[in-house]
Amino acid sequence: MTQAANLWLEELSKDSINDPLDSFRMVWQQVRSQGARYAEAITYMQVGEWQAARTVVENIPQEHVLKGDEMGERGRMLALIDLMETVAMDNRAEDELTGAEQDALEAQMSPYADRPAVWAQNLLCFHYGRCTPPLTGGGNEPKSAREIREPFRAAEQTVLVVRPNPATTWATFDYTLPMEPRDAWISITDAQGRAIERLAVKQAEGQLVWDTRTMSPGLYHVELVADGKRMHAEKLIVKP
Repeated sequence: MTQAANLWLEELSKDSINDPLDSFRMVWQQVRSQGARYAEAITYMQVGEWQAARTVVENIPQEHVLKGDEMGERGRMLALIDLMETVAMDNRAEDELTGAEQDALEAQMSPYADRPAVWAQNLLCFHYGRCTPPLTGGGNEPKSAREIREPFRAAEQTVLVVRPNPATTWATFDYTLPMEPRDAWISITDAQGRAIERLAVKQAEGQLVWDTRTMSPGLYHVELVADGKRMHAEKLIVKP
């Protein structure tokens, strides 16, 4: 971090366009870590360069081998970029999210403690008073991110990412299982628990697309089930 700070000061001293954010981004580009990539993406989000932010996050696997938790973090960051781009394209600011968008953001991020989750939780807390309790546990030991994962998670490398959220015309379900499944599917139920659709999962990693155009607006539950076990669950908001 000291090296990064010195790099930033050096770049600022050479800044000829009076853009500290640009200098900051150049420093993050020198730091070859996952955290630096997310920080770099946020610098693009701050100036509305959504595709540049998306490209940085999408390219992380070219530099780092991602495990299950890290794949989920990457997916949540991409979902966050999608949501904030939608808000910006409607000429709205961070403090002008609809109730449905707030619900979707909280549903996607609240069980986690990684970079996009903390960023989203801070946004919800600062602008809307929807604050997540701090990660404190028994004694003096802080809870790790893994200790607060949702109860449906059955294996470290099980991932289910729902995008976009909210959805208006379609939603994609990106999934990763720790091994090739014998009998697996993604089930979708409504807020009353009624079964809406079941999509077959035929390999350990992939993407399924669900057409939401005929669905009633509201909250839906999306679950990844493999070999009779509920592996992962997410919530999806469908908008008209």
